[in-house]
Amino acid sequence: MQILGSNSKQCKVSQYADDTTLILANDYSITRAFNLINVFERGAGSKLNPKKTEGLWTSSYAGRTSGPVNITWVANKLKILGVYLGHANLEQANWADCVTKLETFLYLWRTRTLSLKGKSLIMNTLGVSGLWYTATVVNMPDCVHTRISKAIWDFSWNRKTELVKCDTCRLPWQYGGLSVVNPLKKSRAP
Repeated sequence: MQILGSNSKQCKVSQYADDTTLILANDYSITRAFNLINVFERGAGSKLNPKKTEGLWTSSYAGRTSGPVNITWVANKLKILGVYLGHANLEQANWADCVTKLETFLYLWRTRTLSLKGKSLIMNTLGVSGLWYTATVVNMPDCVHTRISKAIWDFSWNRKTELVKCDTCRLPWQYGGLSVVNPLKKSRAP
């Protein structure tokens, strides 16, 4: 958030490379923002692609599917930097693909002959690492944690009975553990 000038107006902008997110209050602020973008386009020579630009109404405007500018207006959810935000069932939208990718990834690695240490390295560095960005933006639900844990332990023990307690496997190497990550604790860490 940045305070502009002496009139104390707020401007909320999030940017990553060429991906920009504006949080605007009403029709006037949307029109004003797009007017500023037009001024920038004339000066810089670059153009905003309205076909790739989406808007989502929130609060008392939730569900509205039209606006003062010609962009795609969505009713339920909007994907911003890989994470869905909005009014729909976001738990499913944000986590289903991530967990399915992890399960598929670990299933493919199951065919290799790896030591327990090798398996924990694969899980921590290549497997569950893909979940952490989403977990920093939205909370990991218990049902997702359960699916991730099942995938981790099925991979570790080749779908057989666990020979060592999970808590022991999560201990660091120097304490006799395998340093297997606890997804729920890691997702809730500051």
